[in-house]
Amino acid sequence: MRALVASARAGDRPAVIARIGPRTRARLIDDARVAGEQAGRRRLAPGDLLVIGWAPPSDEEPALRTVEEQGDRAVVELRGRGGAERIEVVREADGWKVELP
Repeated sequence: MRALVASARAGDRPAVIARIGPRTRARLIDDARVAGEQAGRRRLAPGDLLVIGWAPPSDEEPALRTVEEQGDRAVVELRGRGGAERIEVVREADGWKVELP
């Protein structure tokens, strides 16, 4: 989760894509295909649909805690000044990946 946040803040689209889960990747691929068709057959990459690189100023890192973990799936809570959000993560061969809502 921290790696995804750091990659997004840095504006590193390939790193963000590498850190999202398979369900989120599949949704982005499908959304990019549909958006490309609606834009007159322009081919869009899944990363083209991500808005990254901006975050509100913060002098604190968000707190993370594991709420539940079962096998290759877990739920983590990300807590910051704006409140808390629970996010699903899944384990792949190269580490944990974030499933975006």
